[in-house]
Amino acid sequence: MEKSKVYYTDFHTRKLGEGLPTKLQLLAKKAGIANLNLDGKFVAIKMHFGESSSFANGW
Repeated sequence: MEKSKVYYTDFHTRKLGEGLPTKLQLLAKKAGIANLNLDGKFVAIKMHFGESSSFANGW
């Protein structure tokens, strides 16, 4: 089985106009979502916002 590709961005803003909606738009473009034929198909997109405290506790 081929490994899934994972694309990542964080919440940090480094310059004006680089908010989360803009970052997610760029992420979708990089992942090639616009090039997929999704007409009449169901698609799952997993978004994980993470919690640094849960990683520290071993969860």
